[in-house]
Amino acid sequence: MSILYNAKVKVKFLGTLIIAVLGMIIVGVLGVVSMGKINESNDVIYSNNYVSSMAIQVVNNGLTDVRRNLLYIVNEKYSNSIDSYIKEVEKNDDVCLAEMAKYKTLIADEEDAALYADLESYISQYITERDKAIGYAKAGNFEEADLYNTQKAVQLAVKAQDAIDALLDYNTIMAEKSVADATDTYDVSVMETIAVAVIATAISIVLGIMMSGIITKPLVAVGEVAEKIANGDLTVKLAKKHLKQKDEIGILANHIDKMRDGLIETVSGIKNASNDLGEQVTSTNQTLGVLNDRISDTSAATEELSASMEETGASAEEMNATAVEIENAVETVAEKAEDGAAKSGEIHKRATELGKNVHTSINKSNEIFNEIKVKLQEALEESKAVDEINALADAILGITSQTTLLALNASIEAARAGEAGRGFAVVANEISALADNSKNTVTQIQNITKIVMNAVSNLASSSNNLLNFVATDVMNDYQDMAETAKSYTDDAVYVSDLTNDLSATAEELLASVQMLMRAITEVSSASQEGAKTTTTVAEQTNDISISASTIIDNMKQTNETSDNLVSLVNKFNL
Repeated sequence: MSILYNAKVKVKFLGTLIIAVLGMIIVGVLGVVSMGKINESNDVIYSNNYVSSMAIQVVNNGLTDVRRNLLYIVNEKYSNSIDSYIKEVEKNDDVCLAEMAKYKTLIADEEDAALYADLESYISQYITERDKAIGYAKAGNFEEADLYNTQKAVQLAVKAQDAIDALLDYNTIMAEKSVADATDTYDVSVMETIAVAVIATAISIVLGIMMSGIITKPLVAVGEVAEKIANGDLTVKLAKKHLKQKDEIGILANHIDKMRDGLIETVSGIKNASNDLGEQVTSTNQTLGVLNDRISDTSAATEELSASMEETGASAEEMNATAVEIENAVETVAEKAEDGAAKSGEIHKRATELGKNVHTSINKSNEIFNEIKVKLQEALEESKAVDEINALADAILGITSQTTLLALNASIEAARAGEAGRGFAVVANEISALADNSKNTVTQIQNITKIVMNAVSNLASSSNNLLNFVATDVMNDYQDMAETAKSYTDDAVYVSDLTNDLSATAEELLASVQMLMRAITEVSSASQEGAKTTTTVAEQTNDISISASTIIDNMKQTNETSDNLVSLVNKFNL
């Protein structure tokens, strides 16, 4: 059974077909054998019965013809035709003797031989007595011939006829027996053929059912597993007996089992990848959301910075107008202080030294500022506009501090001038107030700039260096300048009555005011450029925000695709 179970499907079909063909061959052989027996029976019937019967019948007919012709021979009325009748008799004799010789070769048994011997004896006797009657007729003794025929030949002819009838009856009986035997042989052959055919058919059917079960049951089982796998159920497994089969069904079962394992591995990989993709998409969406919020904050801060720069420009224009007024006031003071110019030499020298110190501090500040500016430029490749705004704010802050110092000097000189310096003191106060306003404005710009710079982490280090520089070196320089101003105030007590001090201060103040005007002009230009740059940054930030929103939308679609993929994969039961 295991051999049939593991045989190839082709072998199973061929085996079943061969068995069926063998059954048909056996039935055919039996049929041929039966037909041979029937043919043999027919040959027996033909040779032993039919041919014998026909021979005896011919002898019977010939004897009848001889007896009829003999009547014509012994009858005187037909004496003219006696020779022709004699020839007919001789001809019939030849036929009868030939048929008897044929029959003799076909004698079947002793009874048949005995009957033939009787017939042969009677025929021989009849021929002898008949010939005597013919001899009398040839001699013209027709009465004697007729009498002899009647008394002798006819009796022998009757006996011969009886012997012929006996042989005919015997052959009829034997023929019927042969037919019965042939019929029995035929019936037996038919029954044998039918029995063998039924047995072969039953064997073929049983083998066919067995082969069908051996083939179809594993196929049905494999088909059911394949259908479940096709419906997404990967938990099903094929029976080990199907996997161990050596036929095509076993090969198919092993391929399906390998396919199931491959599907499990593939679906598991897709499922894990889909989950990872979903987590990555979620994380990316969160990151993009935070980035979009920061971009929005940066855009808002940039807009505020642009507005502040515009305000700074407006303030610079106001400062410029005020500086013009200060310049006119300083020129008036200078004209009034011309008579005291000769006494202001020493103050002028100290003021000059103060100027040198101030310039030295400014130069040093500029060197450090330039170094920091280089670092800031390297760190702020993506935020050049903010760097320019920061530099401009620092410049404005320096100018504002310088303006404050100058306003302080002017106030001191105005106090020393007394009534003559009241107008100058008013101007100095306005300059100081304007410087404070500028400083406040610059402070606002720096605050806004810090908000923007917080969004760009690469600017933190350079910005701290800049703040440290401003808090140490610049403030120390400003302290030196304050000490110089104190020395300048002490000296001014000794020359308080000298207008030369006022003249020198007026000239210095005039120069400072002119410098302030130039600085204010630069601040105004820088503010305009900063406003334009800030606007560009805001537009670019808006573009980045739009791109980030597009990315978020795309990530949402990716997340939906990932969810769809997970849904499809979840249809499989692992």
